[in-house]
Amino acid sequence: MKKSWSILKDKRGIQLDTEFTVQDLKDLVYDFKDAVKKRTGHDFPANPWDQLWGAVIAVFNSWNGGRAVYYRNMNGYPANWETAVNVQAGYSMDVAPCSGHIDPSIDFDLKR
Repeated sequence: MKKSWSILKDKRGIQLDTEFTVQDLKDLVYDFKDAVKKRTGHDFPANPWDQLWGAVIAVFNSWNGGRAVYYRNMNGYPANWETAVNVQAGYSMDVAPCSGHIDPSIDFDLKR
């Protein structure tokens, strides 16, 4: 995916990520979804909860990956230590006051 990003930047003569147009970003989304399909054999999930759980499972499945093992060995961390996933809710400005503070009276049900 990083390769697609770099190729498009070079093709458009873009230096900064903020220089991408809306159409550029739509094209990248298409490329990323295509890469996911080719690598996994499955479409990228449209349901945000499926996306979230896919990300959580990916963290746990990466525990014995080559980079994770190398990092633990390099820093002297034992393999029997556990890993964790921190999931945080994000709020868009249409539900949060303009001051950026969250209204505690709004009930966000994260158990869906």
